[in-house]
Amino acid sequence: MEYIYHFAHIGLETWEKEPIKVILGFEIWFLVCLLVAWGIASWRLKVKTTRQAS
Repeated sequence: MEYIYHFAHIGLETWEKEPIKVILGFEIWFLVCLLVAWGIASWRLKVKTTRQAS
């Protein structure tokens, strides 16, 4: 839990000085999460279609 407060504190300090870095960082993490979710979904769809074909 201490790490969460530490990162939140760093985020708030950065937000006061350079908010564009916080926004870009959030967008990059969001994009990474979307890519991982897309990869998992496409893998599950591939597994499902190969099981139905056999």
